[in-house]
Amino acid sequence: MKRAIKYTIIIFFILVIIYLFLSVMAKYYLNKNDPDYVMNFINENPHKSAMIVKDKGEIIYSHNSDKKMRVASLFKLGVAIEFLHQKNNKKLNSNKKIKISEIDEYNIFPKTNPHYLMWKKKVKNKYVNLNEVVKGMLTYSLNPNTDYLIDILGERNVNKTLRILTAEKHEKITKISSTIAIFPYLLQNENFTDSQIENYVKYSDRKQIENLIKKAEEFVSNNKNNKKVTDYFPSEKEQELWSEVLPMSTAEKYLDLLEVASKELGVEYRQLVDILSNSKVENTIEKSGKTINIENKLIYIKNKKHNKKIIIMTNNLNTLEKLKIEKNLDEFIKKVVESKYKLGG
Repeated sequence: MKRAIKYTIIIFFILVIIYLFLSVMAKYYLNKNDPDYVMNFINENPHKSAMIVKDKGEIIYSHNSDKKMRVASLFKLGVAIEFLHQKNNKKLNSNKKIKISEIDEYNIFPKTNPHYLMWKKKVKNKYVNLNEVVKGMLTYSLNPNTDYLIDILGERNVNKTLRILTAEKHEKITKISSTIAIFPYLLQNENFTDSQIENYVKYSDRKQIENLIKKAEEFVSNNKNNKKVTDYFPSEKEQELWSEVLPMSTAEKYLDLLEVASKELGVEYRQLVDILSNSKVENTIEKSGKTINIENKLIYIKNKKHNKKIIIMTNNLNTLEKLKIEKNLDEFIKKVVESKYKLGG
């Protein structure tokens, strides 16, 4: 009996040591700098990725350039371009002062928008102008700012501009809060179970999803004082499903967004740079698009050293892939910009 207890204790300690060793190794693997991981992932997962690099207008690398991918927050560049288009055509006054409380009305699900409070603390004032609202949307990727702008610019106008910019290769965008709202709507208004929600979202076509978003938007509008609605935060599964209802477009169309904006709409590169005046790199425009299983990045650099455009889109990532790409994407892009990386593996 004593011998059995002794063996049990020894086995227990061995298992603890193995567990601790594996935990340390896993932490090291996740935290180490590994920009090669991004290129290896793209090579090994062509169905989950798209990437294009242009140097001085010439394509030097292209992978799945015309594959439709979920754009996530990349579409906010299109909102900014429509804002500048209307500003150039004197359809709005970009210096008009707006009460912050007006934008607060669009912070429908506060738990999903932690950066919004950071932005409010930074601006400090009770009033901001439209330029500051757009800058907040692009710099902090703020959903309330985005939804506010979609309303004042006109959802139809924003979608028309995105269709022009992408030669009709862009699915319809809606307010972000409306897409999130489909889950509390189905749970509380339609009494769907989790499995019913999953099946409905996965197997509905785009038109059905757009109709669902409209119903969800109306539901939220009528329940702004309902704590069950305003306290809502999506589960991990709901975040994955939410990614599936986001609009799609292609890497090639997003890479050429600003050239088309200049040619077709008279919106110049410099105007966006001026909005992003605190960019880390001179004359650089960059925008990320992220969800629980999406990691996208678009970067334009025009200065004395470089004239490059890079877009990387990765969708349907598992947890490990998401963590590794998020950790290493900026370093990988830096190496590509500086031509220190052999593309293609």
